Amino acid sequence: LNADGSLALYTSDDGTISVCETASGRCLQTLKGHTGAVDVAKLSADGHWIVSGGKDQTVRIWETTSGRCLYTFTGLTSSVNAVALSTDGRRIAFCDRRTMHIWERQDGQRFLCSLRLSQASSYATTVLVAGQAEIFLKQAEQTCSETRFGVALELLNRAQSLPGWQRHPRSREIWARLLSYCSRAGFRASWLAGTFEGHTGEITAVHVSTDSSLVLSGSADGTVRLWEMVSGRCRNIFQWPTNRQVRVTAVCLSTDGSLALAGGSDGTVRLWETASGCCRLVIDRWGGSRTLFFPRQLEEVILSPDGRWIYMTDGVGVQIWEISTGRHLLTFHGQTKQGMVESPTGPLPATGQRSVSAMSLSADGRWIALGGSDVLDKDRNIQLCETATGNCLCVLEGHTDIITSVSLSASGHLLASGSQDGTIRLWETASGRCLGTLEGHTVKYMWVTSVSLSANGDWVFSGGRDGTVRVWEAASGRCLYTFQDRSSPVIVISLSANGRWLVASYEDGTLLRRELDWELAAHDLADWDEGASPYLESFLVLHTPYATELPAERKVSAQEVQQALTHRGTPTWSEEDFQCLLRQLLNFGYGWLRPEGVRRQLEQMVHNWQGLPPLPGE
Repeated sequence: LNADGSLALYTSDDGTISVCETASGRCLQTLKGHTGAVDVAKLSADGHWIVSGGKDQTVRIWETTSGRCLYTFTGLTSSVNAVALSTDGRRIAFCDRRTMHIWERQDGQRFLCSLRLSQASSYATTVLVAGQAEIFLKQAEQTCSETRFGVALELLNRAQSLPGWQRHPRSREIWARLLSYCSRAGFRASWLAGTFEGHTGEITAVHVSTDSSLVLSGSADGTVRLWEMVSGRCRNIFQWPTNRQVRVTAVCLSTDGSLALAGGSDGTVRLWETASGCCRLVIDRWGGSRTLFFPRQLEEVILSPDGRWIYMTDGVGVQIWEISTGRHLLTFHGQTKQGMVESPTGPLPATGQRSVSAMSLSADGRWIALGGSDVLDKDRNIQLCETATGNCLCVLEGHTDIITSVSLSASGHLLASGSQDGTIRLWETASGRCLGTLEGHTVKYMWVTSVSLSANGDWVFSGGRDGTVRVWEAASGRCLYTFQDRSSPVIVISLSANGRWLVASYEDGTLLRRELDWELAAHDLADWDEGASPYLESFLVLHTPYATELPAERKVSAQEVQQALTHRGTPTWSEEDFQCLLRQLLNFGYGWLRPEGVRRQLEQMVHNWQGLPPLPGE
């Protein structure tokens, strides 16, 4: 019971804790997180906090109102026999069979109340501060419109320094506008912005649109939903036929957001128009037949940047399909061992097949990163493969367990990977060199489930089965922030291209979005900056014609497929294509480049065009 007897705790052998109202007997909250029976639990005097211990050899601290697990103590050698919370909320004591542990907060905070009292101010002061903030914000809007971004940012910072205005909607609106014209100098903070509500099952796949305005999610309830990022409103729902019990396992949005692609547990792939909801294409790789013992569900699906091809994997190799005709073009497995491979029962002949557990496509679509292993689940590595031929260009070795996720930077120069070995690795794709290993998801069996690399490659976001989302500084390898919004394991995270939003799905069926706050650095208007070169390079590759067009009326040869997937010639583009490039540069924080300067740089690059840029490893 708590101090006034209004709340009571009930612990259970199933690992849950029930918080009940004593007057009515109503269950207010059920806390889930322990993996064994919960033997002891105590409420704080005010009822805001709960400390629990159990047979899983952990002690957990919970917030009563939200049911969130805030801290987990591990490293004990036996089940927890007793827990206690001091009256002032500063100390927690717990013991196992032989040892008593006392834990004290050193940061001045206490487990007493989840609310922090704000500074009292008079009505006159509040009105005065609001007036000052409005003046600063109006001036910031005006100077931003005049392209004086440095002055606008300084005025915004003045407004945000006033009490109550740092996260005020007006301040955030102007900050979001400046985000397109400034570079990200440092990560400041993050907060929960909302929940996408509608799915009735576990959310297994998430993808954020290129312009950061839309979110596509797939669920075990058999539906794919399209959401508006800022409002959280569900814009459209796509689903499999009602006569099929299908779990959606992979999703992807086209570059312009007009198409939604999804793969299911039945092995089929479906493509919808996002505006109308019309199903445009169904790819049934099994021809209507199914096998009971080996369903081969889709693990990953990707749409090519130009919207012509679909890349998919069912865990064995990668397949490329043509969208216009719905036909299969190519299957490749990367570099596989030849001859004999060792197995527990002795040497076996290599099959030439390789499992694929994660993949990420380069911005120009010419190569793809595949995380996987050989047929015996050994030789775990990441392979960078040319999409036109399937040839392995480079092998990245270092992980010691299954690779769960890979993510490329916008330029393709850097790659982040997460693994069941509990580490995140950062790689240089040109050389295959490992630049660093990030360790933080270190609890046993609580491995890294998903990684997402910022567009410029400076920041790495990771989610794990320990229920945390972490922010890493790529250069130093330091973990800067750790968020734990749920006690449930993280399934997948997706970072928006502009760095403003992070979407995370959890095993308990929750889909959350966090707003990220960056320290911005303003730039004067300029014609060009070399930092934007990779984006123009990818643009030119995508607007270089293919070597040949595939005939639709007959079967095509392997050589024709290779030619159809290979760019050759001189890049050409329309004014609409150029405007799309400018919008992309805005999304990556290069809005301070003058359009005429970007156009001249493109023309200069075409004038000096010596063919396609080198692939990784070349």
